Amino acid sequence: MKATMHGLWTAGEMSPPADDAPWEEAQAAANFVLFRPDPLPEGVRIESASLRPEAPPRNDPRLGWALGNRAQHRCELSAGAAKLRMRQVLYDWAPPAWDHPSLTGDVAAFVVGGHIGWVGRDFRGAEAATVTLDRTTIDIAVREGECPPALLVGICQALRPVSVEARARILSTPFGRLAYRSRHPDRTPSVPVGFWHHRRGPPHTPVRILEYAPPGLPGAHIAPPARLGFRLDTVQVFGGAPDALEIEYLYADAADPGRTIRILVSPEGGAGGVRFPPMPEGQPCTVEQGDVNWAYGDPRFGPHEAVWQRDGLNVMLLSKPAPWTDRFWFSRLLSDVSIADC
Repeated sequence: MKATMHGLWTAGEMSPPADDAPWEEAQAAANFVLFRPDPLPEGVRIESASLRPEAPPRNDPRLGWALGNRAQHRCELSAGAAKLRMRQVLYDWAPPAWDHPSLTGDVAAFVVGGHIGWVGRDFRGAEAATVTLDRTTIDIAVREGECPPALLVGICQALRPVSVEARARILSTPFGRLAYRSRHPDRTPSVPVGFWHHRRGPPHTPVRILEYAPPGLPGAHIAPPARLGFRLDTVQVFGGAPDALEIEYLYADAADPGRTIRILVSPEGGAGGVRFPPMPEGQPCTVEQGDVNWAYGDPRFGPHEAVWQRDGLNVMLLSKPAPWTDRFWFSRLLSDVSIADC
């Protein structure tokens, strides 16, 4: 594979589905900040690590290729008799539902620096933990044997960037420029977006990725207040001109682009976009419905999601959880965004 990171991800040549490489070489060929547990919790060992490099679409399940071949790093760990797998990827095909799209049912939150991780069970029923740091989604799951949840949490809390220099370059690059669909044709998957039922589609919906909001783009005036320190990072327009199905405004914290606020807007009465009134997706959460519909997971952190109507638009507000994003924080954000022009 020939690919390097120079502040802007450059895709490489088609490569085999799995490519063993040292951590530093893997970081050089990844479009996300790569993490390694350091120090390892007592009794945990790294058995192997490999990078599946990004490649253009090539649907050949026998060889591990699919219609979207995103870069992915995998690490096999052992903890006594237990076997664990850690996967890292830039989750760029939709907002990560519930902040823990790999987990289902009841989950418990834990703090990792300025971010929130989650521990519970994945869709295979295995004990698992997940956290998103610096925009990198990291999933750790038990593949064989048994492992106490506290050990999975300990591995997440030990994660450190493989390269400080690469981290700085990647975080200075807009999310949309790092995203797979900015370089390759990509389907729009019908996956849950959050607590409120919303799934993008159809699969071949055209998508435009922008780093600014052109004049007259619907919903551009609905934004988080400047006092919070978030800046517009990426705009994604789903559907052809002039009537988009949905527009997503991604605002990133200037001090930590891994902390985000997303605002999704769709025309009132339009098909294929944000719905109003919204219906719960079915994930465990607390729901408050009315003119503004609010759903959240853990009241201390979120994630928080709200749906309402404004200026002929259905609006959905999503905030990534942090140690301080409690009910009061989101209530104030919601008031600012839903009422005032910021």
